[in-house]
This record gives sequence, structure tokens and C-alpha cells, in this order.
Amino acid sequence: MKSIFFITTSEIPSLKANSVQSIAMANSFSRNGFKVSFLSKKKKNKIDNLNFKISVHRFYFFSGKFMDFLFSLFLVFYSKLKKANLIFSRNIYVIFFSIIFNIDCILELHKPYVNKKKISFYLLKFIFKKNKLLKIIYISNGLKKIYHNSGFLNYNNKEIVLHDGSDYSIFFKTNTLYKKFSIGYAGSFQKGRGIEIIKKLSFFFPDVEFNIAGGFPENENYYRKYFQKYNNIKYAGFVKNRDINSFLRKNTFLIAPYEKKVFVDRINNTSEYMSPLKIFEYMNAERPIIASNLSVLREVLVNGKNCLLCNPEKIFTWVNAIRKLQSNPLLCRALSASAKISIKNKYNWNLRVKSLIDI
Repeated sequence: MKSIFFITTSEIPSLKANSVQSIAMANSFSRNGFKVSFLSKKKKNKIDNLNFKISVHRFYFFSGKFMDFLFSLFLVFYSKLKKANLIFSRNIYVIFFSIIFNIDCILELHKPYVNKKKISFYLLKFIFKKNKLLKIIYISNGLKKIYHNSGFLNYNNKEIVLHDGSDYSIFFKTNTLYKKFSIGYAGSFQKGRGIEIIKKLSFFFPDVEFNIAGGFPENENYYRKYFQKYNNIKYAGFVKNRDINSFLRKNTFLIAPYEKKVFVDRINNTSEYMSPLKIFEYMNAERPIIASNLSVLREVLVNGKNCLLCNPEKIFTWVNAIRKLQSNPLLCRALSASAKISIKNKYNWNLRVKSLIDI
């Protein structure tokens, strides 16, 4: 049996997407025959959704950029003592130390480290050239393009684009889909996620209920008051990842109204390279999707096949898309079925890991 050390310097579990993605990937490695050791920063609450076969090693450590560097060194040194022969991580310090300790490794990149004024750029230049780096995973073609345009070339034998995914789930058929029109949104409320678009649409469709889930538990009271002034916007609060499918499937349609610029932590614009977990959760939920017509989303979503795409700067394209779905239940079923097939045949965690099996 192959063994793999899955290392993240983040606190696991957490409410952030990287926690969901890390746990999903570790579980899939385990399901695909790997002996998995999962290393992370420790929180008081335990990880209750990891495969029972996975060996979990969590450690308390200080926070901060330099602390992340030291924690990465500690985790790789610990892995070396445990005789690790393969490390998987999205942390470039972890991969750097894996190479220093002569351990084979796989790097998954979720953002561009291409600023020549930062040490991360030069660390990656060093990392990419080393034979111990077996694979470089980009989460989108957009991200790969950014690296290529920044001089990270001639690594085709190592590179692979793997979008994020979802666990493929089979649901019992329901007869409630078209009885009452409602539109669901689940995700962040940060700048660029399209809450302003939803607010405008709520005035165009006063008889449609807009169900919104998101934010963090500590902000629920604020958002509950914020959405109270909109009669047909219902705020469901924070919904745990294990309950997200149930929330999504209560709606007639699902909406992902990303703007031209999408921000993380109010600083980094991710619109050119993101691979939002939300999109794949929507596709798995078997509900018609209306989403923004952004190039990075078009890597996964195909207008008229598994979704309807709209211009984020023209509200009437969204109005027309909603009216089109309201008047065409056959189209709704076709879009939903096609999106679900995409999850089954391409965008699920097991297939993502199988793309790496022959490393």
C-alpha cells in the first residue's frame, strides 16, 4: 500500500473552504488505497469527518507568517522521523522543506506566487526545478496561465490542472422542484460575491423567495438585521458543510453572481484563477444554475448545457435568465442533469485523486 503524508499548516477543522477541501482530498486518498497521515494545526474541536483509517497528527503552534515557516519545518521534520516517502501540500514552505529533506512531494497551487518582490517567488523557482517535486497541480487553467506568463515554463511533465470538486451524491427524486419558485445562494459575503446582484433581483421578482446562507456564526445577527429590509430575501444563517446539499436542494434555482473582481480577505482579486467549491456543490445538488460569465468559470460551466451564464454588469441578463428557467421546466431538468453528470464523470474528489494515482 502506498503511503502519503497530507500536510496543511491551517487549523483543521475550520469554517473555511481550505478545511473542507483538505479533508475531502485526504478522504479520497484513503478511499483510493493510500495509507494517509494527516498533519495540521490543532484546534480544540476534533475532526469528525475524516475517514477512520486516516492517521491524524495535530499540533498547537503560534500564528504568523514566520511561524508558518517554522511550523512547516517542524511538520516536515516530524514526517521525516515517521519515514514519510511522499508529501502532499498546498503550502510552499512545506514543499520546500520536503525537498530539503529529500522527500518526494506534490504541490497544489491555489493562488499565484508571482510577485518578484516576495521570497515566495524565488522559493517556487527553486522548487519547480527539483526532481523531488513530482507534480504541480493548478486549480484552474487561468492559474496555470498566470504562472506561465510569469516565467514558470518548461515544466509540462510535472504540471496538471485539476479543478476542485464535490463528493458525488445520489438523491431521492422529489416532486417539489417547480411548485414554488425560490433561488438559493450559499457562500461568502465578501466583496465581489454578488450579494448586490441578488438584492437588485429581489426587486424584479417580488414573488420569488431568495434564500441566502453564509457568513460566519459570529456575524449571523448582523446579517439577519441587514437582510430584514428585503421582504423576499430570507437569511438562513451559517450552514455547515455537511448540511449544504439539503439547503441547496430546497430551492428551485441556484445562483452564483460573481462580479468582475472577486476578493478574498478584501485584498486579493481571485476572479482570474479561482475554482470555487460552491460551483461544484451547486452542480451536485441537481438544481439549475445561473452564474456569472467569467472565463475561469467557463472552464467548468457551459452556457446552455449545464447552466445559464450572465453578464455580471448587466442586471437584465440575470432577469432574462430567471424568466427563461421559470417558463421552461424541461430546460431546468436538462441543465440539472448535465451538471450532475459533470460531477459524476469529471469533478468529484475520487476522480481528482485518481488523476494522481500513478505518481
